[in-house]
Amino acid sequence: MFGYEETMRAADALEKAGGSAGVAGISVRGRDIKYIKAGDGEKGGIIVTGGIHAREHVTAKLVVMQAQYAVKNPRLLQMPVYFVPLVNPDGAEIALLRDKPPAFFRGDARLYKANAAGVDLNVNFDAGRGEGAANVFYPSGANYVGPFAFSEPETAALRDFTLKVKPRATISYHAKGRIIYYDFRAPAHKKAYYRAIADVMAEKLHYAAVKDDGKSAGGYKDWCRQRLDIPAFTIEIGDDAFRHPLTEKDVQEDYARNIDLPLVLQKCLLTMKK
Repeated sequence: MFGYEETMRAADALEKAGGSAGVAGISVRGRDIKYIKAGDGEKGGIIVTGGIHAREHVTAKLVVMQAQYAVKNPRLLQMPVYFVPLVNPDGAEIALLRDKPPAFFRGDARLYKANAAGVDLNVNFDAGRGEGAANVFYPSGANYVGPFAFSEPETAALRDFTLKVKPRATISYHAKGRIIYYDFRAPAHKKAYYRAIADVMAEKLHYAAVKDDGKSAGGYKDWCRQRLDIPAFTIEIGDDAFRHPLTEKDVQEDYARNIDLPLVLQKCLLTMKK
């Protein structure tokens, strides 16, 4: 089980190992949203996020593992990489049964996706917010878009952190399906570029690169694509045959496949023509 305390300890260890760490923001219940930086420079690199959905806490460990790999191999980095393993620390603790869900929630807390206020953070960004086929407009364990875009401290923090870093690309880890989403309402002249990067990552991971089907919106990847006009990818780890919540045992193979993916993306950014 990998949640808030494990992420905090890992960030501390990585700082001692030669990386740097900081706090991107604070959650609804006052928990730090930690980031780890590897590589030189402050701007123009890559942001990798995990744990935005509570029950997908297995992604937090993957992002920590990627940070550990990057910090141990600084000579391989040609741009800074910022790792934000657990965007939704309160939600992860709820799904891990370490914290209580909101009073309205009556379901299986292990399947909880939202933050502590019942807002699904990955539909709370200002990029087609409220236009998803599954969106709801009341507090819920999943799919609630929130009262307005960036209403939640977690999404506002990730927005502000991203605008400060000004990345060249972002990766958002989710679970499950072994899919890479790459094309949220992209202009025609950018589609081939985004697809080319997605294809390189898909070949490495043995995942499928899939065009957005228009059924979801308001995610971090969507906002990065629209607001910053950069390549932004949602990567779903884990075989679709597994049931939520996935365990670390379920995704061991995915951890191994993805461990150096930020370096693959880095090479694409440096060598491919837009």
